[in-house]
Amino acid sequence: MALEWDGPDPSGPVSYSGGDGSSIENAIVVHATNDLDDTLGVYAYIKKHFGYRWTFRRMERYVIPTDERLYDEYAFVTRDGKKHELYFQGREYSPEERKGSNQAIQRTAR
Repeated sequence: MALEWDGPDPSGPVSYSGGDGSSIENAIVVHATNDLDDTLGVYAYIKKHFGYRWTFRRMERYVIPTDERLYDEYAFVTRDGKKHELYFQGREYSPEERKGSNQAIQRTAR
């Protein structure tokens, strides 16, 4: 029997609001105190609703820029073979950050 490691938890409190994650319009909003906890909060949400994150066969993350925010789409297949896509609302970003976002997106999308 393989051991399942579920990764680190956020270092501070994380809460969620928004929708059910089924689309950008219904994106889940993660409230955390820093970028690392924001990312770990996403993983904690997925773990809570779909099981241990390292048991997924495949997980991909796509960054979707809009005029004022970045959205993250997480696409994954759980052990039972079901495909899932969840959208999380990223933080607001400035026009300067938006200019460089295409390079970051190319590096992030897999």
